[in-house]
Amino acid sequence: MFKMLNPKRFYHAVGRRKFLEFVLLAAFILFFYGPMINMLMLAFANEYQAPAILPQQWGFKWWSYVFSQKSLVSSITQSFIVAIITTGVSMVLCIPAAYSIARFKYPGRKMFMLSFLLTNAFPKLGIYTSIAVLFYKYNLMGTYTGVVIIHMINSMMFMVWLPSSAFRAVHRQQEEAARDVGAGPIRTFFSVVLPMMKPTLISVGVLEIMWVWNDYLLPYLVLDRK
Repeated sequence: MFKMLNPKRFYHAVGRRKFLEFVLLAAFILFFYGPMINMLMLAFANEYQAPAILPQQWGFKWWSYVFSQKSLVSSITQSFIVAIITTGVSMVLCIPAAYSIARFKYPGRKMFMLSFLLTNAFPKLGIYTSIAVLFYKYNLMGTYTGVVIIHMINSMMFMVWLPSSAFRAVHRQQEEAARDVGAGPIRTFFSVVLPMMKPTLISVGVLEIMWVWNDYLLPYLVLDRK
């Protein structure tokens, strides 16, 4: 068994193709799971100094610090409430926009879609500076409304792009069949289209909640007046 740990022996034993597949798999695991393993290791390290591979002292120092904070429960609760509100408001605003992009052709539609991508293609410091000017002007700094709005701005790209792609997969004939039997546009949308979009809506909602809940920078910029 230990003889197989020799790279040359392993190469000749499994062949060139299998060896290359194993190398690619090992690189993939190291690239994606390496940071997670390092973070898990540091979570139980009382003392760690680079370039050592393992911590000099193990323990629960940081866990004790976190659970000793009096505001822990309230912070988690507030983050969850903000995530739920942001997700709900984003869906109410972005789902109709995604449907209009997928179903209707109008001037500027592609530029409208591209505008969501451009905000994520460049460093966001300039965008946040402009948003801060508007927030100060309309007294949104230091408010939960400002937190919800800036989270919505930051996540509008995938809240519009992903549902828009899913709406295109819904055949127009199904909507036309519903209208032929007397259903209006609104009833067709809620009774025919949205039920078929349920998997996508659930996925987008979960992603939005995780995105908002894990974000620290945006609430800090809006809520910290200092």
